[in-house]
This record gives sequence, structure tokens and C-alpha cells, in this order.
Amino acid sequence: MGSKKLKAIVAWGTRRPRVARKQDLIDAGILFCGTPDQVYRQIVDFTEYCGGMGNLLMMGHAGFLTHEDTVSNLEIFAKEVMPRLKEYKQPVPEATAA
Repeated sequence: MGSKKLKAIVAWGTRRPRVARKQDLIDAGILFCGTPDQVYRQIVDFTEYCGGMGNLLMMGHAGFLTHEDTVSNLEIFAKEVMPRLKEYKQPVPEATAA
């Protein structure tokens, strides 16, 4: 059994990786980005789809962003998205499982 798993990993590792567009990642719920309203809506939609969210880990920096851009991202999120998320009432897990 262990060798089959290893072969599958090796076979997967030899395939050419697919490059995802930013919109593909947003549509898949892997990436939240855009205006504060868009980010809020993406997070809420993801939370509704999953039946609730325990923790949200934010990465406000990546790639070529400067320190100033990173600080700006964090400030915008803190001022314009987070207060709305605090007011948002998450779905009840039992209701979404039905």
C-alpha cells in the first residue's frame, strides 16, 4: 500500500503544473482579493458554503508588494472588512449539514 502511494506522488510530481489565474483562485475560494466589498462578499460566500469558519488567516503580502503596500492592505482590511465580519452572523453548522 505504501509503495502505491509513493508511485502516485512521483507520477504526480512529474506532471507539468497547471498555472491558475487569479480569478480561478478566487472562484475556487482559495484566494480573497479585490475591493473591501468584494473581499467581504468572498469571505461570506466561502463561510456560507463551508457552514461556518473558525479562524481566518490573512496574508496581506506576497510577491512584489512593498512594505508600504503590505501595511496599506492590512489597514484597509482592519478598517473596512474586519468590522463587517465581526457583525456577520455565521450559519449554524447543524442547519447547513441538513
